[in-house]
Amino acid sequence: MPTVSSPPSAVWQRPATSAMLSLLLVFLAGVAVGALAMSLGIHNSLHRPAPAWSDSARQITLERWKKELNLSDDQSKQIEQVLDDFAKYYDNVLADGNSRILLILDERQRLKFQKMLKDYR
Repeated sequence: MPTVSSPPSAVWQRPATSAMLSLLLVFLAGVAVGALAMSLGIHNSLHRPAPAWSDSARQITLERWKKELNLSDDQSKQIEQVLDDFAKYYDNVLADGNSRILLILDERQRLKFQKMLKDYR
């Protein structure tokens, strides 16, 4: 039994095909906008690293938590220890990452990288 095929223009008029084509176009537009944003450096401004955890910021946070959570002295000491441990861990991770990056770079790149880190801080 012979099959009846639709003319090529009829395929594009089907709702399922139109929906898939629309989704594909939206996806491709998103890719293009994302690529443009990355090339313009917008990504870096959206994802800046968190500022270093200063003693004053930690103390302000701890005081606020004490008040709002009604922490006991024992709880406050325990939370302060957790925050101190986190700060030390974070500092160690940064130092390890920086030293590993420095091993990869040549001398000229190392100097530039160290200047970049200094400017950031």
